[in-house]
Amino acid sequence: MYALDAMDPHNIKVGDTFVLCDAGGGTVDLISYKVSALKPVLRIEEAAPGSGSLCGSTFLNRIFYKFLSDRFSADPNWDQDVVEEAMKRFEVTVKRSFHGNPNDEYQIPVPGLRDNATYGVRRGRLRLTGSDVSKIFAPVVAEVIALVKGQIRATEADVKAVLMVGGFGQSVFLRDSIRSAVASHGIEVMQSPNGWTAVVRGALMKGIASTNQNYTAVRISGRSARKNYGIEVRLPFDERVHDISRRSWSTFYGHYRIDAMDWFIRKGEIIEEDKPKRLYYSRSPRAIGPPPTKVTITIDMCADTDNKGPSVYKDTRVSKLVEVSANLGRIPRHKLPSVLGADGHAYYKIDFAVEITYCSAYTKYELIYDNINYGPVTAEYV
Repeated sequence: MYALDAMDPHNIKVGDTFVLCDAGGGTVDLISYKVSALKPVLRIEEAAPGSGSLCGSTFLNRIFYKFLSDRFSADPNWDQDVVEEAMKRFEVTVKRSFHGNPNDEYQIPVPGLRDNATYGVRRGRLRLTGSDVSKIFAPVVAEVIALVKGQIRATEADVKAVLMVGGFGQSVFLRDSIRSAVASHGIEVMQSPNGWTAVVRGALMKGIASTNQNYTAVRISGRSARKNYGIEVRLPFDERVHDISRRSWSTFYGHYRIDAMDWFIRKGEIIEEDKPKRLYYSRSPRAIGPPPTKVTITIDMCADTDNKGPSVYKDTRVSKLVEVSANLGRIPRHKLPSVLGADGHAYYKIDFAVEITYCSAYTKYELIYDNINYGPVTAEYV
């Protein structure tokens, strides 16, 4: 949010798509946005589900530690003090200033280690070349580039620019490596002003905007669903799409029906926040014995990590997210509507709705029966 707000507004047009790369210490997280409006405020919507991985700058530290350990752990003076001094110089100086020049040199303090011409140690200093640093960066940068390319493909649009934020996102070498990797697509790679604190500034802007709309410079009008979300329902059997072995006869409807998933949110679908959405369902138990005292619905999800599409049926790829329920125990039996089924027997007709509200950090589900809301249940953000 802050990164987009800080960009030159004259270079932004409706329909432009951007990839935001938040490269921090532990993780690198990516999300894509498409500009949907410029006035009265800049409005954006997510263009693809977010992605990310554990490949932040702390993994450079781990590789550098292994670099040191492989060479010097056999030295009798190798100890924690040596490690701390070397790691501190690598963190503060080398990681932040490395531009990719193989001829650059860095002096790393390794107090107490014996002189070693083979490894470039002299008088307590390790000579670290740009070529050495490039090898340390290589596996981490390669993983970040793969993430960026994957996010670009996921947008299925012409991406205008990759915006770099976060501490690692300010690395000149990382920026230039990504720039080279996407140059053939004509995509700019830009580092956000104040990129070290862009995430914090963005959160602050969002917090202020939630209390005063006059301070909103960028509004996110829609987000892209990261998973599929649905409810298992009874549907009329269709031999063209359903497995015949799963069908069963419905005495109420007088035809074959089948249990299948109703995916009310598909992965990649653009979701509008703070706009309640109602889904309507019905159940028809036999009107014999005590009436039902509760109606419960399970909200399920399917991550679909291989992007093959969600399951038709509730199988091992589908997992429970939350349950929502309504207590019908206080409703007199004579007030529960009943109808005759196809077999001539009486059935209760329980019509209800599930109301879903997508909020900025979570999703709220609520079951509604006879215009009564039975309390919300919150779950993960879509």
